Amino acid sequence: PIAMEPFAEGAVPLSQVQLGIYVATCLWFAYVEGYKGFQLKFSPLVVSRSFTLEPGVAKWHHFLLAPLYSMGLFHATKKRMIVSWSVTMGVAAIVAIVKRFPYPWRNIVDAGVVAGLTWGCASMMIQYIKTIVTTKVPADPALPEKSSK
Repeated sequence: PIAMEPFAEGAVPLSQVQLGIYVATCLWFAYVEGYKGFQLKFSPLVVSRSFTLEPGVAKWHHFLLAPLYSMGLFHATKKRMIVSWSVTMGVAAIVAIVKRFPYPWRNIVDAGVVAGLTWGCASMMIQYIKTIVTTKVPADPALPEKSSK
């Protein structure tokens, strides 16, 4: 993995400053992307929307495109779709920029992203299990007004 390349045998080692930045970047991404972005906002939304997918109630294409539906990319309030599409496009643009970073800066950013996404995936799984156990959805699913599901 790109994030681990600086620690591979034969790789140019990170300087003390770069190693400090590597660790700080991981901690920053874990907090900003993992905790603030995923755990507090995105994961509750995705879990809540996924629980609106009831057989016989939700439309067939909502099931077919369940990941996109759950992310609020369609069949959502106008605000939710604007936010979801903006974040998606923003992330894609940032990825395109970071891919051009030289060694070791791309590796450092990738390590932070791995930390944030790991936290985010864990928070989503925990939120999903918690919702199954408590039967309480964690957030407003941001469905359009003239729709029950």
